[in-house]
Amino acid sequence: MDEKIFALSTVIAGGLFSLLVVVATNLMVGRIEKKKFSWQLTREKVEAIKGLYEDAIFILSNLVVQKGVGTLDQRIEFTRLEARLALFSNNEIQKQFNKTFELAQEMSAYSKSAEPRRIDEKHILVQSEISSHAKEFQRKAEDMLPDYQKHFEELKSLMINHLEKLESNL
Repeated sequence: MDEKIFALSTVIAGGLFSLLVVVATNLMVGRIEKKKFSWQLTREKVEAIKGLYEDAIFILSNLVVQKGVGTLDQRIEFTRLEARLALFSNNEIQKQFNKTFELAQEMSAYSKSAEPRRIDEKHILVQSEISSHAKEFQRKAEDMLPDYQKHFEELKSLMINHLEKLESNL
């Protein structure tokens, strides 16, 4: 009888030990998977913010090249970008973006004022190089360029620092 009790207790102990190993392994694997999932989610967020910052830099650069936000689609795209910046960036970046955008808009308005204008479908008003108004508008736009470039570089620097901070937390 003692042998049967010993065999039975050995089987029960072995079963309990096996069960304990399975439970411990599942807990450890679960924690690893949770950390992996959390890391992947954070990585995706960083990539989304990186895309957001690329869009912001593109829109500002495009604004200067095209001399303002003109079409309805461009205004909608800009509004969507502002909303995304409000959700995913920090206050410092939002403020710097707004300052840079305002400078780009003002500079673009001066540049555009110095260009030929369409009077109607058949006629375009061309201002001469020697026109004092055209020269004044162009001079104002050129005078603003260094300030715009300074703000633009500061914005890029803030964005890069923010991304580096996010990536260091991965």
